[in-house]
Amino acid sequence: MPKLLIVDDEAWVREGIAQILRRSGLGAFDILLAASGREGLALAERERPEIIISDVRMPQMNGLDMARALIEKLPESKFIFISAYSEIDYYRAAMKLRAVSFVEKPIVPEELLAEVARAVELYAAERRFSAAPLSDAEREEIAFLSLLHGAVDSLPDPLRERLRPGRPIAVFVVGRLQPLPPPAKILALRDALLRAMEPEKPLCLCGMDGRNCAALVACAPLTDARRQSLAQVLLAAFPGERPFVTWGEADRPDAVPRALESALAQQSHAFFHPQSHFYAPRDDGIIHSAPNICTPAFAAELARLIEQRQLDRTIRFLREGLQRLREPAECSPEHARMTVLRMVNAAAESFARVGLKGAAATGWAEVAELPSFAALLDFAERAVRAWFDAAQSLDESGRCVYQIKCEIERDYADPSFSVARLAERVHLSESYAGNLFKRRTGMTIGAYLNAVRMERAKELLNDPANKVAEVGQRVGIENTDYFARRFKQYTGKTPSEYRR
Repeated sequence: MPKLLIVDDEAWVREGIAQILRRSGLGAFDILLAASGREGLALAERERPEIIISDVRMPQMNGLDMARALIEKLPESKFIFISAYSEIDYYRAAMKLRAVSFVEKPIVPEELLAEVARAVELYAAERRFSAAPLSDAEREEIAFLSLLHGAVDSLPDPLRERLRPGRPIAVFVVGRLQPLPPPAKILALRDALLRAMEPEKPLCLCGMDGRNCAALVACAPLTDARRQSLAQVLLAAFPGERPFVTWGEADRPDAVPRALESALAQQSHAFFHPQSHFYAPRDDGIIHSAPNICTPAFAAELARLIEQRQLDRTIRFLREGLQRLREPAECSPEHARMTVLRMVNAAAESFARVGLKGAAATGWAEVAELPSFAALLDFAERAVRAWFDAAQSLDESGRCVYQIKCEIERDYADPSFSVARLAERVHLSESYAGNLFKRRTGMTIGAYLNAVRMERAKELLNDPANKVAEVGQRVGIENTDYFARRFKQYTGKTPSEYRR
């Protein structure tokens, strides 16, 4: 059973990654956990894990320093670094340590599992390389994977001679292939590329990198026209599958992982384009921070449109928001899916406030497999239209309860707030308003008012800039002792205890 070490100073991250792996179906792992770089170093030296997943930033000893201390002792181990920081210096340092990959937090389970599968594949391939005899195809596969992951020292001498410095290596990636191509098709693809390069005699290696097919072509610098022609060869090899071709270029063998990362980063853009086509990456090859579309202001405007029953404007507002992810298309499919998930759930919350009981929150599984940007747009639109249709059947009492909630949430900070004045605003008698609200929600108007005030008080207490003595006044309770008693009844803690 292969050993896999997870090193992170946050327990919930360690356990979360372990759970992802246990449920993945990748195979059985002996999973080891370490809470710091020093603990990870000691555990790795003793247990010699095949794969090490480590956070970059940790106190005392960070993940990169731990890896530097382990490289010579565990030369076969494969490192996957994770970090919430997308600074290029971390990436470059990780690649110099022959990392399999660099995964950003928040971790997308599918992305992490793909990198673990790639690490397992590379480890197994290198083990096969050390055993004899090997076929020419197996040696070529080992060479391909070694180049992809910067393990230049493990390349056969004849191959290293052909990869002399100054001879560029073009890295092509063909993504979005379903199902993944068999080995025979990979060999045919290599032959097709070699024919397209005649009369030149380049070094050409092809293989699978996780979920993508990759081709390495070492030759004289490629012109734009030649690069386009090779991309067309790659596209033609997979008719009907609408693949997406990107590329990167390395000026020396140990720079191939960087070129691969550039090409893979651009692969995420395929999600935003309806047809396959060749796309040359930007110079830096880095996907920058994606815009946060579903902000509190966006959710508030979405709620306002829903409350006013303006279907067409609501749909247009959603579409205009999502289109901001495309120009420029600087976010991954996972970010687009998460944005849609947040938008749809914001809409569901607004419909639930109106009184629609069937507006339930959407889970990640419902958007995780949507194959394109257009599919996400359609998903969001269908959900909102269905809820609008259902909202048309709301009875008058449901709308009254919603109006009462809105009045409370707007004026909860008013110390003189009263049920009598509230009932007058919604054009009901005080007793009828109280009975209706209790019947539909299961709680009194006073209890709902208290809940709104206490939840707002919790938010204020989480900000150290707010004085405990002033929080009660800001939520409509002027007597400090009374506020403290109500807060403890609601949370089980005094305001001071809650802040600690």
